[in-house]
Parts: sequence; C-alpha cells; structure tokens
Amino acid sequence: MGQSEAVGVVRVSDDPVTAVAQAASDPGRIALVALADLVGSPSFPREFADLARLDALMLITKDDVASLRRLPELPGIGYLGPDELTPDGLREALSRMAAGKPPVPAWLAHDLLTAWRAAPEARAATRLTRREQQTLVLLVDGLSNKQIGRRLGISDHGAKRLVGNILAKLDCPNRTAVATLAVRDGLYDQCARNALPV
Repeated sequence: MGQSEAVGVVRVSDDPVTAVAQAASDPGRIALVALADLVGSPSFPREFADLARLDALMLITKDDVASLRRLPELPGIGYLGPDELTPDGLREALSRMAAGKPPVPAWLAHDLLTAWRAAPEARAATRLTRREQQTLVLLVDGLSNKQIGRRLGISDHGAKRLVGNILAKLDCPNRTAVATLAVRDGLYDQCARNALPV
C-alpha cells in the first residue's frame, strides 16, 4: 500500500479480477488494470455478472481492441493507451474519471468507428424502436441506466435491457462507441427528432 498526493491511497494486487471487484464495492476507488490481464483471467467474466457500477481505467493496446466485446456494458470504464501512461496522462485520466467523464484515446475511438464502418450491411439493417431511440438520446446525453429508467418511467433493469439492445443493434462494444457513432453519423439528431418527448 502506498500514498500519492495526486491519487490518495494506492493498493497493488496480483489478481486483476479481485482488484476490479474490490473497486466496484468502494464508491471512491478506481481500478487500474491491463485489459489483457483482466480478460485473460480464468474467473472473468463470472465475477462481473452483478456489477451495477464500476470505475476502472483499462490499459489497452491496439492488440486488445477485439477483447472489448468481452467486457460487460458498464458506464464507468475509461481507457488509457500506452502513450497516455505517463504521470500527466494518468493524472488527467483520473481527473476525468472523478468528473464522470471516462477517457477514451482518440486512436481507440477511431478504430471502433473504422470497424463499425467496415460492416455497412449491419448498419443498414439497424432499426431502433421508439423506446430505443428515446434511450439512445438519453445515453448520448450522458445519463446512467438508473437515470434513463427514471426519465422513461421504467425500472433500472428495463433501462439496462434497452441499452443492451442498442449496443447489439449498432454492433458497438460499449456506451462510448455508441455515443461516438451516433453523433458522428447523425443518428443522435435523427432519434432526438423522432423519439417521443421524455
């Protein structure tokens, strides 16, 4: 255990799954873990089944991008690439996490969009229900599943299911990828116009 003025108490663990699970049980804790170590663990993803909230910074390389599909859909996951793993980069990432704006390296957002653009037939077949369109607008606006549920007058579980449907229909691994492509391709504006007021 160590102490750093920038980040407070630092704990080191040899087991990434346990470290992430412990961070999820403590609202003030952020797990910093290599994505490759996490998804390579024998107990992953069993330990993540019931996590409602997790703040974690995943260290990711271009070789790890395919592993993103194995992560559960959790709003508090940020990503750090090798270039951002500096004292200043880590400080900036932790500040963004504390502000509720998990970081995503520009190259990762680009790679996710490139992969999505490579499958135009899947995109053309996408059809969101009116409720999913409402949910997409709220998701891009930064609302959590709980907040989406409140706005739509449904349970947290119902909101989580709608978000999962959107991820599947848009073939996106997480909320960040959905938000990025929804804004870039005008889907956000289209849904905002078409969806019933919430």
